[in-house]
Amino acid sequence: MQAELRVARATLDSERADFKRQREQWLDEKRRVIDYQKQLQLNYVQIARKNRLLEADVHQLTAEIDRHESLPSPSTVEESLC
Repeated sequence: MQAELRVARATLDSERADFKRQREQWLDEKRRVIDYQKQLQLNYVQIARKNRLLEADVHQLTAEIDRHESLPSPSTVEESLC
């Protein structure tokens, strides 16, 4: 009976140690996943900000091109003077 009790206690201690190791590993993996998600979110925000800036540049450049195209060209002005 004493031998069975010692075996049961040893098994219990071993299971507790395994459970503790697994919990620590899970917490470590959880921290790494959360850090990775934060980095992904930061990258997304930075890319979205750059995208908005680039879209504004495209809009501005398109407006400038449209203005230049609507101005009469020098050859057209010379022809109308003749």
